[in-house]
Amino acid sequence: MNLGWKLITFGVGAAAGLAAKAAVDVVWEKVLGNRKPTGGDDDLDQPFAQIVAFSAVTAIVSTAVAEVVRRSSARAYGHREVKKAERLLAQR
Repeated sequence: MNLGWKLITFGVGAAAGLAAKAAVDVVWEKVLGNRKPTGGDDDLDQPFAQIVAFSAVTAIVSTAVAEVVRRSSARAYGHREVKKAERLLAQR
C-alpha cells in the first residue's frame, strides 16, 4: 500500500466519521427533541436505553458512511492510477 492511498484513506475516514457524527447529533436533537448524550455526568438523568440507542445509531451511521466513502475513494483513486498507467504506456 502506498503512502498516497494511506493518506487518502485516513483523511477520508476522519472526515466521514466527523460528518456522520455531526449529522446524527443534529437529527437526534431535532427528531427526539432531547439533547444528545455527551458522555459526562449530565447524562445520568437520561434514560439508559436512550444513551445506548444513541451510541448504536452513531456507530452504525459512522461505519456505513465511512465504508461508502472508502469504497468511492478506492474507485476514484484506482481510476486515476489506471489513467496514469495508460498515459505512461502511450508515451512509449
